[in-house]
Amino acid sequence: MLDSTGTIIYVGKAKNLKKRVSSYFNRTHTDIKTAALVSQIRHIEFIATQNEQEALVLENQLIKRLMPRYNIQLKDDKNYPYLKLTTNEPFPKLLITRSREADGAEYFGPFPFMGSIYRFRQTLLSLFPIRDCMQSIDLTHEQKKCIKLDMKTCVGPCVIKDVKPEYDHMIHQIRLLLRGKNRQLIGELRDEMMRLAAEQRFEKAAHIRDSIQKIEKIQQRQTVDIEYDGVVHVWAVAERDSIVYALVQEIIDGKLLAQKGFYADRDGQSTDEFLVQSCVTYLETGTPPDEIWCESPFQGVFQSTTVGMAGKLVNVVVPVIGAKRTLLDTANLNARLAVSRIQRSAPLPLQPETVAVLESLQQQCQLRRCPHRIIGFDISHLSATNIVASAVYFFEGKPLKSMYRKFNIRSVVGKSNDPLSMYEVVLRRLHRTLVDDEQLPDLVLIDGGKGQLNFAVSAMQSLPLPHPVDVVSLAKREELVFSPGLAEPIRLSLSDPALRLLQYVRDESHRFAVSFQRQKRAGWLTDSVLDQIPGLGPKRVTLLLSQYKSVERIRELTVEELAKVGNMGRTCAESVLNFLSHR
Repeated sequence: MLDSTGTIIYVGKAKNLKKRVSSYFNRTHTDIKTAALVSQIRHIEFIATQNEQEALVLENQLIKRLMPRYNIQLKDDKNYPYLKLTTNEPFPKLLITRSREADGAEYFGPFPFMGSIYRFRQTLLSLFPIRDCMQSIDLTHEQKKCIKLDMKTCVGPCVIKDVKPEYDHMIHQIRLLLRGKNRQLIGELRDEMMRLAAEQRFEKAAHIRDSIQKIEKIQQRQTVDIEYDGVVHVWAVAERDSIVYALVQEIIDGKLLAQKGFYADRDGQSTDEFLVQSCVTYLETGTPPDEIWCESPFQGVFQSTTVGMAGKLVNVVVPVIGAKRTLLDTANLNARLAVSRIQRSAPLPLQPETVAVLESLQQQCQLRRCPHRIIGFDISHLSATNIVASAVYFFEGKPLKSMYRKFNIRSVVGKSNDPLSMYEVVLRRLHRTLVDDEQLPDLVLIDGGKGQLNFAVSAMQSLPLPHPVDVVSLAKREELVFSPGLAEPIRLSLSDPALRLLQYVRDESHRFAVSFQRQKRAGWLTDSVLDQIPGLGPKRVTLLLSQYKSVERIRELTVEELAKVGNMGRTCAESVLNFLSHR
């Protein structure tokens, strides 16, 4: 169906074309969307196919390519995250990814939430101090070192090349844990603990004992244990108001290897039509199933859709009892939770002028996405003291103050360094976004010039973001917009509403940062580099600062002098002075 300009506004299929088309014109439509569609139809074209299955595939392809305004816009829910162990480099690392690729790496998962996989990864890194950096590390050349080696949270393959055997052994232990072979791993660790104890290396033996205790508490399950040799697709459906959601779990040889969700605002369309579209879309990329498990109302839909499409006969089953029923119930629960999340995050209708401003900003700044969500960053300090940062949040052009965040800068002490401070705050704020499973911003706005922008880009590149996020900076003097993808800055008219929106975000981030910095100067909040030292609690930090007044004076102490403060002890004193010597 085409409008007066020849633009395709709707694509559909029908066994009886005359009956289907007539239904649009022989009655009054109460559904607003259908009424609007009918009022704009000026021409109808058709394509004949050999059978209904061909029509299904063709309809799906045309909708994807043409994106007609009045079709159901089937949306992919986020891909579920995996842990990826890189095995094509001398010193492998653990990454988080939402896609499985044929790149030779090992994948473990999927995990239900991004927050859960981040916490699990941090637990693994605390147990096995492998590298957590993105730089390329080889077996011969010395690479750039970071503070994690000094803090003993990494064995340091960047500079210590003979650590390779120990590193490979830790990778072996990580594999055992991720594959669920906890008993074998604990057995190996206990043997190692006893050997170290016999050699009177009690500190290392105690560390392994603590690791064993942590492993025993880990209750992660990466696989579904069912007795079935073949491929199963488990489909669950949830509906709330106008939103319909379909979840498919792909189980191969008893292991859950993939999970994907689809949803749409139906606008009067039937659940069956939505399921057909979801099933066709998934069959294009997923492994063709031997069986489909679903609820009884949808059995016929999947039977008719898979005929001739999966390349083989698919048995559609409605589980009643046992492990199959449990898996379907769990999938139904996940679908209900997902549709609740989507409904909560659904935006309110935008005013036309707001839409115009956001679309203008996207076009003029050459952004990948319309900037519905913007996070603005700024740094504030007074003569290099009380360095703080702010991250404000704008949704649909308006400040969302419940999402504002403020930060004490930890990486810069004793002198100001705005680019490095910007690196830290961007890294921490977006990392928290991933951990809390928040939706990523469409645009990151930096207060400053190219220096701050480049460091912000570096921070974002070091994070496993599921998709690229646009970032620009706004320089105060001439209000120029800098983008990492453009050689020259963008100069917007001073009266342009798109520039005024950027200024609003920039000024709000500046106001929020300055107000926090003033609070610190007034003595309402206290913070110290000492707070970052592992094993040094708040009481000892307070005692040290009250007695010596500054970190600089503490640096000048000997180990013996520091060990006497609050009965700290020599080991803790050495750790404190070693940490401060690298700050």
